Amino acid sequence: MRSFPNRWSTSFFALAVCAAATGLPGQESQFVAPANALSLEDSGSLEAYRTGYMQVRDSKQELWLIKILPQTKVTVEGEAEAEYLRPGLSIEFDGELTRKAEVAEPISEIKLLDGKGKPVLGLFPAGETGDNVRPVRKPEPGDYCIKGKLASYKDGQLTVAIGGRRITGELSDEVSIKFSSDDPAVASAGDTVKLKAWYFANTKPIAAQNIPGKAVAEEITITLAKPLEPTGRRSRR
Repeated sequence: MRSFPNRWSTSFFALAVCAAATGLPGQESQFVAPANALSLEDSGSLEAYRTGYMQVRDSKQELWLIKILPQTKVTVEGEAEAEYLRPGLSIEFDGELTRKAEVAEPISEIKLLDGKGKPVLGLFPAGETGDNVRPVRKPEPGDYCIKGKLASYKDGQLTVAIGGRRITGELSDEVSIKFSSDDPAVASAGDTVKLKAWYFANTKPIAAQNIPGKAVAEEITITLAKPLEPTGRRSRR
């Protein structure tokens, strides 16, 4: 695996400075494409990552050194094994709730909610989405989108806590556990990377001289090649 250089070119530094536009006081800073920069929109594979940087091999097998700014929109998507489930995780799934606070059918898909911030937990109307959808205050038996804290999980049986309410359910044998994060440190070599980035004409790759290109990322979407294990590391199976 190629190591990261200790020093960056003046042009690359200028890219980062130009893209790091800061908003007004009290506002979030926004990414602004550097003047006279060229657009890079491509997919490839991750070769290495360290805080603030990543190395990506594009669809033409050319290597790029990518700068990640605070303004860069990063999305990491993938799946986790069932054994990854542990008490304290915030999870979301759809299901029919009985009068005994049991999920009527085996749960076929679970979404792990991002641990950053405080997700709103509760029983939400089935099929309704959006930031304005609120939990049902006095739920009756029926279909819901269930968002809660995992209280326990063992042998395919889980208990979810929503305030003082406890909901129990059983996982399907083929359950799919979806994972989403904005932390690129979760990724590893071999993952798929979709890029929207910017570079100058004199920072593009020079394959004949084995010189990687240098670009500043506006958006990065990483798809994990393997599921997460209980430790949070990638499965090697």
